[in-house]
Amino acid sequence: MQEVSRNAIEAAGRWLGNLETLCELTLEGRWENVQHCVFKGITLHHIHHLLLYLTSPAGEDLFSLIPPTFPALRVLNIQVQWNARADPSPKFRVSDLTGLGAHPMKKITLYNLPLRTSSDDIPILLSTWPLLETIILVPDEAIRSGFVFNAKLVLAQASRLGTRFKRTALRLDFTSLVTAPTTSLPPSHSPLQRLTLFPSSTVIPESWKDKLKLVVNLLTLFPQLVSIDMISLTDNDLQSILDVFQELLSSPPRKYGHLSLK
Repeated sequence: MQEVSRNAIEAAGRWLGNLETLCELTLEGRWENVQHCVFKGITLHHIHHLLLYLTSPAGEDLFSLIPPTFPALRVLNIQVQWNARADPSPKFRVSDLTGLGAHPMKKITLYNLPLRTSSDDIPILLSTWPLLETIILVPDEAIRSGFVFNAKLVLAQASRLGTRFKRTALRLDFTSLVTAPTTSLPPSHSPLQRLTLFPSSTVIPESWKDKLKLVVNLLTLFPQLVSIDMISLTDNDLQSILDVFQELLSSPPRKYGHLSLK
């Protein structure tokens, strides 16, 4: 039965390879089945968008198998659904993605993957793929519990390098950005509009004064910012402050004004 099942999976992969109009592909299942379906010598020339839902640990060759199989790839989304602590798996690094360097990537999402990250990774991604519009990096629980990105380093570089950068979801420590003088931040024409935060592991200032300073610096880096999403949090002071600033910036100048931030 196992051999028949494996043959059927490989036959499905060959069938996919013959679908010349197929441009988006979603695969869900254990890594070994996904591997036998599409990573066994076939080339899917027309797939631009790949979404993998993996229910077992991926092999170390995950990222090296993707480029030759999907030469037209633009959007990569990998989400895993296993407990890495209970079932140890290979630890990946952002540098493992460099094999995709020849692909004009627009969106990269790696969610719950055992991914070792550093604050230098975002500039590397944006330098490698100038057309990137979205970066979402959410390592698995075993790794993310002890790591956050340096907000000033990451976001200042993102505002400079990300000429198409519109959305990101990262675990950020905003301490460095709150204390940074606004004049020390480079002028920016970044198109980033949406910033997604994870309150459980993001260092966000508590006082209104520091929150105001943070939003001012965020707008300095990202003048088109309109949304600060706080995952699983109903009270979002940063979004409220951002809304007030956006209203002021979009309103015609007045001789007298009143601003209330209660």
